[in-house]
Amino acid sequence: MITKKDIFFCYNANVAKFIKAQGIYSITTAIEPTTKKMFTLFPKGDNLQQALDLYKKSK
Repeated sequence: MITKKDIFFCYNANVAKFIKAQGIYSITTAIEPTTKKMFTLFPKGDNLQQALDLYKKSK
């Protein structure tokens, strides 16, 4: 069973584009019904963490 701890909710479009550019596929992109903010879901894993670390270093 997949739970919230298994997925990364990304609400920043620039970060989502960067992660995808690193070759990590998203599960879905959707709009949160209450806030109407768009988000992208990614499966958590070492490759995602490496991409996020790389993004932080580039800023």
